[in-house]
Amino acid sequence: MYNTYDVHHYASWAFIILWPKLQLSLNLDCADLCVAEDSERTYFVFSGCNLSRSSRICMVHDSGDPEDEPWRRSNAYIMFPTDNWKDLNPKFVLQVWRDYKLTHDIEYLLYMMPIVIVRFRFFDNTIFICSLSIIQ
Repeated sequence: MYNTYDVHHYASWAFIILWPKLQLSLNLDCADLCVAEDSERTYFVFSGCNLSRSSRICMVHDSGDPEDEPWRRSNAYIMFPTDNWKDLNPKFVLQVWRDYKLTHDIEYLLYMMPIVIVRFRFFDNTIFICSLSIIQ
């Protein structure tokens, strides 16, 4: 797999400090991947289910497999479906904001804002659903 987003998050501080344009480029690539939904059915090993590779409202886990079509077909990780992972969307939102604050690149922020808003809606719904399950 190329560029797993959850792991990249931890290295992103070094990228934004040492190579800010590279960090912005990586985040822009991830943003483009998460907007492009891949409804191809994939078999996930541990759940034993055939589900879509990625949905439009969820952040991608990775940029794809080198033996497939990376940067066109994301979410090559087939052990678990990653669409319901609660950490990927907030990590994306935090990186976008931090990267903007450090670079002051307004074009970057304007490009990312519609994508960030969709991510906010996803984890806002996730928090709401989780709080309902705690109450019951």
